[in-house]
Amino acid sequence: MADRDEFAAQLLDALRRSVQGDAEPRKSLWSHRDDVTIFGGWGACEQGWAGVEPRLDWAASRYSEGWFDRENLLEGVDQDIAYSVDIERSGGRFDNAPDARQAPLRVTHLFRRENGEWRIVHRHADFLQPRQEPRLAPLRAGLQATPSACSAALGARRRTHPEPPVLEQSLRFSPLEARRMG
Repeated sequence: MADRDEFAAQLLDALRRSVQGDAEPRKSLWSHRDDVTIFGGWGACEQGWAGVEPRLDWAASRYSEGWFDRENLLEGVDQDIAYSVDIERSGGRFDNAPDARQAPLRVTHLFRRENGEWRIVHRHADFLQPRQEPRLAPLRAGLQATPSACSAALGARRRTHPEPPVLEQSLRFSPLEARRMG
């Protein structure tokens, strides 16, 4: 467990340096294999190190005068695989904006041991939204859920599971929810 704790400390330091514009420490913790994936907090998804590496560089380049903190909610470690579920709170000036902004994210990392060293193999991050109480969404005809660009892009690269069955009744969303989904 000590090596996993050391890796977690390295990751925290690398994430803090990333919001200062330095992606190198973070990139050094990633696996460089073709099966790595990132679903970034700034959008998009990438598979394979050739796609993930420039995404990490781009994300770090967006920050200036950044700050970072992380709240671990859950983690699990087995012999050669581990995961963490976190709330990351970061901020700074993005894209040279005059004012600092916050960027709270909910994040899941997957790790695996490669040649005796822990490496990141997946990161999924999205912006933390205000809590909403469960409710039944008003039905609105005509809006049908479709696969996202990420799932379509990744599915085109490698499909390991059969296509899910088509639902007879389409999913429906309120006008506000539909606008959010774009």
